[in-house]
Amino acid sequence: MKHPVAVLIVLTLLLALHLSQQRILAEGAESGAAASSIELPEIIGGYQRVSVEERGEGQRRVLRAADILAQTYLSPSGEAIALSLVHAGVTRRSLHFPEVCLVGQGWEVREQYTAPVGISFTGKRLVLFRGNEYEAVLYWFKTGDRFTGSFYENSWHWAAGRLAGASPSSTMVRISTDIGPLGEDAAFSILDDFAQLLAPILLERIE
Repeated sequence: MKHPVAVLIVLTLLLALHLSQQRILAEGAESGAAASSIELPEIIGGYQRVSVEERGEGQRRVLRAADILAQTYLSPSGEAIALSLVHAGVTRRSLHFPEVCLVGQGWEVREQYTAPVGISFTGKRLVLFRGNEYEAVLYWFKTGDRFTGSFYENSWHWAAGRLAGASPSSTMVRISTDIGPLGEDAAFSILDDFAQLLAPILLERIE
């Protein structure tokens, strides 16, 4: 073996991360009833909240999430924006690719790609269809004060934080709107605008 010392260092880091994650999972199991109770404003920029879907403790247990939000906002021009937020806390057990749930709901993915959200961060875009319905989806993950549309990059931020002795929490944020006569570009323009307004609020209200 050419680099036994390097291999040993990598294995040691992986073991430390594994033990750290197991400790966090045990702590999460002991305090599973504690929810983070995240609250978002009724008005975000020019976007007005018009509905809130209640999510019970049972669903949080199934998803192993500390908190779940499902709300709908109305854009200044009248488009409905569905917001789904899954806050996993420090365990990350409930985080996964949103495509999994969407396909399970009968949607098919026509396109998927990463794209910048303003100058702040990069998100993941999906173009979905189900029969005659078309939907634009933008999602990203938050760990600590970092946003990314990559599940794997988010996992790295979480692992790096754990190895540094911190307890970063992770959250998945998904927003979507129907693709209307103006097309995909118009739909994603609305989602990008809402995302840029929402991002600093998430930094303030989710640790």
